[in-house]
Amino acid sequence: MIFAIVWAIYRRASYAWVGQNILVATALLCCAFVYDIFWVFISPLIFHQSVMIAVAKGKNSGGESIPLLLRVPRVVDPWGGYNMIGFGDILFPGLLITFAYRY
Repeated sequence: MIFAIVWAIYRRASYAWVGQNILVATALLCCAFVYDIFWVFISPLIFHQSVMIAVAKGKNSGGESIPLLLRVPRVVDPWGGYNMIGFGDILFPGLLITFAYRY
């Protein structure tokens, strides 16, 4: 909030575009975070299963399933479980790095 107030005060300065970009990126990432939370944790309450996890695992696609995630095995898990990394978890940091590189 303080950052937004400081940006609003100095928004006409020649360097204000940096603050504006940071504010826009923060807003977009917060929206993506809320979107992710809804589809992973709240959608089971509505649809009786997590829609995002079902899509990532390729369930209910009919025929062959192509998973849209990377499975990373847990090293210290005695039951041999794994963590799921979705493409969105790769996409947003990749976009950030790509845009920073292009700039």
